[in-house]
Amino acid sequence: VHPTGAVSRARSVSMRSWTAADMQFASLPLPEEVESLLSADTDRKTTSQMWAAFSKCYETEDEAVEAAKRNTGTILPYLNSPSNIIGSYAYIVEELGLEQAREVCKQNPGV
Repeated sequence: VHPTGAVSRARSVSMRSWTAADMQFASLPLPEEVESLLSADTDRKTTSQMWAAFSKCYETEDEAVEAAKRNTGTILPYLNSPSNIIGSYAYIVEELGLEQAREVCKQNPGV
């Protein structure tokens, strides 16, 4: 109860708006290093879908893991979506080419 007498409500985590295609996106098992970055209440099913999209932006799984360590928010399903990751990466590749796009993603995983 708030000092004014108002009753506080439980806060729920709202998921970023996912499309039907996002909900059907393939998943990929989370590497242990990535799993250890997540809180206990983070949904693993949707996070593994995020991981599948995110890891496609990197040449190796090790690079993707290092990027996730630098910016965990990019793989959290309540902050991002697979279509956002795939769409943003496709745009960067179109504008810069594959090698430059990968370099940009390594330097700034949140792009």
